[in-house]
Amino acid sequence: MHDLVAWDATDLLEAVFLSDQSADSLRIRRRHLPAVTVVAMAVLLAPVAVARQDTEAVYSRYRELVLRYRDADTRGAVEALAGWSGEECRSAVSIFRMLVERHDAAAPPYEPRAPHAVPLALHTEAAFLLRRQGHHDRADLHLGLARELMRGWSEHVEGSAVVVSPDRLRRRWLIAVGYYWMTHAFVSRALDWLEEGVERYPSDPELRTAVGSVHELIATAGEADAGSAPGRRSWPNRKSAPRTAGYARALDSYRRALRLKPDLLGARLRLARCEHELGHLDEAMRGLRWVLERAPSRHASFLGHLFLGDTLESDGRLQEAIIEYREAVAIDPNSSSGQLALSHALLQSGDRGGAVTAARAALGGADREDQWLSYLATADEFDNALEELRRAALDPSSRDVP
Repeated sequence: MHDLVAWDATDLLEAVFLSDQSADSLRIRRRHLPAVTVVAMAVLLAPVAVARQDTEAVYSRYRELVLRYRDADTRGAVEALAGWSGEECRSAVSIFRMLVERHDAAAPPYEPRAPHAVPLALHTEAAFLLRRQGHHDRADLHLGLARELMRGWSEHVEGSAVVVSPDRLRRRWLIAVGYYWMTHAFVSRALDWLEEGVERYPSDPELRTAVGSVHELIATAGEADAGSAPGRRSWPNRKSAPRTAGYARALDSYRRALRLKPDLLGARLRLARCEHELGHLDEAMRGLRWVLERAPSRHASFLGHLFLGDTLESDGRLQEAIIEYREAVAIDPNSSSGQLALSHALLQSGDRGGAVTAARAALGGADREDQWLSYLATADEFDNALEELRRAALDPSSRDVP
């Protein structure tokens, strides 16, 4: 019995699960054991052998999904993984981490210097999909597995001088998940997540901008109707202390981001809106004109004209505001926020007919996704962050720069 006693639990599990020579190893050791012990071992290890087969099958399927994600079938891989049970996911990730730590050839043969990158992105996207489908517990499971993979990558780096640092991907990951919580109105989660990122990476301008957007949403939600379009002067308590403090925190985050990266257009646009809300109208107008001069995207152009119109209206320059609102409406005629802002300004100017026409147009677009609400929910920022996460996971060169 001495040989059997010398085998601890780890030895037995490794023999059954990890080594292709496990059967031979058992046969060799069996020669030194009494027959009754051999029979007992066969009975005890039979379920383990079945479990080994099941585990191998799960990991084989997992490996295929990881490679599908790597090879550009991201949607198919994410949808397939989202259908797995929690037990299957945990088992696959545990085996993956063990194989990577052992430098085992059975681990997926992609980017050996950063082996955790693709599974991390895959589980993160599976979490996003499951939450959209209302499966919140399963979504949290996948985010937890992504955290485990990130922790495993960091530990892997500490043990090897040739492994790529996870810092760049971790920053993309923190930003993508933070914006994801924002788009689903989990504001406190978003803030906790992003502030953790800023604490770890205080010099990352995108993380600073993301934190500012959370404070901006919190301040905006203090309005009587957070979904109303800019240009509405009827909001009660517009300059209340909590709202002012929220905009001030957002403004500070955006300014810090711009000190790190002066040409960060999203931060510049958001800074200008906060400056307007805090009464710094001249600074806001300068910032918005800077944004519009850079020929930004259709979305940024629309918001630039909309916010500039709102700022001009606050400054009493009604006709100039109407021009800016018309520019915004020309970019997106179906935007309720643009049409409402234009309607309000036209009514203030005495053009009741034009105001009615714009109001009717706003009602016609009420069932469409509006760019103002998209701005508040950081929907575009989430899409961009997710694309950056994929790029960081799939493109080795993007991870070489910390």
